[in-house]
Amino acid sequence: MDLTRTLEAMAEGEAPAKFFLSSLDPGVGKTQTITHFVDALLSSPIHADVGVLICVARLSELGNLIHDMAIPEENLAVVTSNPTLNALGKAEPNRAQVLIITQQMIEKRLNCGRFSDAGQFFYDGSPRAVRIWDESYLPVARSR
Repeated sequence: MDLTRTLEAMAEGEAPAKFFLSSLDPGVGKTQTITHFVDALLSSPIHADVGVLICVARLSELGNLIHDMAIPEENLAVVTSNPTLNALGKAEPNRAQVLIITQQMIEKRLNCGRFSDAGQFFYDGSPRAVRIWDESYLPVARSR
């Protein structure tokens, strides 16, 4: 399944509950594809209830990503340890259609738990349908 079809299936609630990997080489347009997808999603009235979570590896990636995506600040929340970056989004995290957060913040707040139990990442009371983990993903074994 290609990247755009997978993102669309997530937005439509048709994607299986599993991880998808886009193993495209660097520089071939993954971020640009995500940017266009988010723009189209935000422009679609029938998708107003679809939340997007974008996790990035480094704070240095956030400024350019937010600039390139041009998400209206009232539809955006940024949750990092940096108040200046957080100020780029004006919405409360659970009311923002797009939530951008660092992978470290996700790991810290989930504490090896499940996304479906992590209300702080929800959009309007439900888990976000579209979840994008940019760059490498390193699964963590759950301790029992």
